[in-house]
Amino acid sequence: YTSVGAIGGASHIQHLAQAAEAIRSGLAENVLIVSVDNLATGIGRDAAIESMANVGHPEFEQPYGPLIPSMYALAARKHMEEYGTTPEQLAKIAAIDYEHAASQPTERAHINESTSVEEILNSPMVASPLTVDQCSLVSDGRAAVVVTRSQTAHSQYADPVDILGVGE
Repeated sequence: YTSVGAIGGASHIQHLAQAAEAIRSGLAENVLIVSVDNLATGIGRDAAIESMANVGHPEFEQPYGPLIPSMYALAARKHMEEYGTTPEQLAKIAAIDYEHAASQPTERAHINESTSVEEILNSPMVASPLTVDQCSLVSDGRAAVVVTRSQTAHSQYADPVDILGVGE
């Protein structure tokens, strides 16, 4: 079974949901999810941006031109309206991510510096309420994960991770 992601950075979650469902339904016993992106060094920034502009449903999203940051901005705005989340609280999430990246060896992190909430809020606006420093970097990356039944994972591995739910 092969699945090609078509929902941008959320493709990994889509693949996880598909793998879990394949196992739950008996279609598979084990699923290996492999993901590789070479957007920064492989195809370059401009081509990466162009490819990301084609993410989304071809009938309901692409004709209207929303870019990935604007779709995340809609979700952020809804959260702000529903729960009273402030721009400062959203920026704090990015600041924590930058702090964790700064603790990584240079060869493992795209950016190795901390960024304050104020710096994040003052970076250029991309799609309100999200600024440049709150958006994903165009970068390279790779990952793999094996998905299997819970009882198999718990009997064969010291620290398995259970999937409690997935949404997309």
